[in-house]
Amino acid sequence: MKKKYIQHKNLFKFCDISSDYFKSRMYIELFEGQHFIILPTTSSTKKVILWDVEELEKWFRSKISSDKNEIDALLSRKR
Repeated sequence: MKKKYIQHKNLFKFCDISSDYFKSRMYIELFEGQHFIILPTTSSTKKVILWDVEELEKWFRSKISSDKNEIDALLSRKR
């Protein structure tokens, strides 16, 4: 059974990329309510962040497609 959500600290198991990669893109490219949710907690220092695996896959695919289009455009420019 495929997981729907994965904890922030376990993101490396999902895609073998440091969780810092995702953290640096939070609220810039990856948004709360779409790509991740933050569970309510009584702790003032620790947050429980759950990432939506399906939305992350969509984001990766769109990023790859976007990067490919940019590269193709650069390569097709006349010199």
